[in-house]
Amino acid sequence: MSENKKSIDSLFEALMTAEAPDLAAPVGKYSMGIVNSKSNGRRLTLSKSIADKLKIDDELFAMPAEGENKLVITKTKVFPNSVKLTACGEGKKTIYCGPLVELLTKMFNLDFSKHVSQTYSNVSFEEFKNEQVAVISFS
Repeated sequence: MSENKKSIDSLFEALMTAEAPDLAAPVGKYSMGIVNSKSNGRRLTLSKSIADKLKIDDELFAMPAEGENKLVITKTKVFPNSVKLTACGEGKKTIYCGPLVELLTKMFNLDFSKHVSQTYSNVSFEEFKNEQVAVISFS
């Protein structure tokens, strides 16, 4: 048996008991992504699981809470000064709103110097005024 074959066999034998890291995202993972790129645009994406839980079709509302480092997303306008947004896409929702991306970047001190996109998965759901709301934390 060649030395290379022994090495490969040894590798394969070791892999029989090795554990690979779990790279798969959990089914139904709640997350929001932000892309902040001069060349690739500025947008937010809501995971399908958030869109489904809030029953978002093509319209939603967002209200940032500066002191809390949180963004609250709702299907209807439950906060008087919330921002009306248009979403597109089946399943996962994409919101093209450069001014909101710029506002969140400044308000929450988000650093896009090394990466043009970031994902936030610290999401909780609450009920407010008989409506399900998503609270996305940036801290």
